[in-house]
Amino acid sequence: MRNSLGLAALVILLSVVAISPSEAQNSSAQADAEALINEYMAATEALDLDRTLALYADRLVWEDPGYGARGDYFTRKTQVEAMYHWLFSLPDVQLDDTDYFVSADGTRATVEWIWAGTHEGEAYEIRGVSIMDIEDSKIVREVIYYDPTNAP
Repeated sequence: MRNSLGLAALVILLSVVAISPSEAQNSSAQADAEALINEYMAATEALDLDRTLALYADRLVWEDPGYGARGDYFTRKTQVEAMYHWLFSLPDVQLDDTDYFVSADGTRATVEWIWAGTHEGEAYEIRGVSIMDIEDSKIVREVIYYDPTNAP
């Protein structure tokens, strides 16, 4: 019985040692990504252009497939800056990030959001989601999905 317990303890110890470095790395990457997404949520809700842009990598892809006939596709940070500048300057604009999910390895996140404001005196509210790829604690790709029917 004693040898069986010793063997079982050894098997458990070896499996923990074999799994722990990977899990620890994933846990750390996930925590870093969660910190990035929490900062993204705070910056966009505050309509803070500089804080928001600081979260994006210099080389990035930003897509809004629902905008216009072909959608928007940006690969330069200056284009993303112009888009956020426009968005943050809309009348009565409010962004509320309602929920998020970060993958265990910290490389992908989704953020649910509500974009509200007024356009030509009419109130609007749009629910959507952003899907983000993360590398080196920066957003390197973002695709947003929403129903553009009510968008200004």
